[in-house]
Amino acid sequence: MKNSDKVTAVGYTTGMKGIRGDFGTKIRFTLGKSNTNRIKELAKLGASDVYFIYTPEPMTKAEALRFLQSLNDPKLTSPEVQRAMAHAAKRILPTPKAKNKKSK
Repeated sequence: MKNSDKVTAVGYTTGMKGIRGDFGTKIRFTLGKSNTNRIKELAKLGASDVYFIYTPEPMTKAEALRFLQSLNDPKLTSPEVQRAMAHAAKRILPTPKAKNKKSK
């Protein structure tokens, strides 16, 4: 999924393991009206906690992440989820470019 694709839900997963070890907590984005199949798929892959919130309208990943960060939801306040959101923000949110100063 590209960062510019429109998503309909954003959330996180914990407890998944891969060949390189534990994935930790990861922010996830999904499309579609129902996340039931996505949640079942993630559970089969070992996710111990899967939590999705539907966005009010289709959004880009950056918009969906900002939406998730703006919520006052107790499930999103754990240090693990906060670190995952910060990591996702580094990957997804645009960073302001530094201005080049030409020396004379």
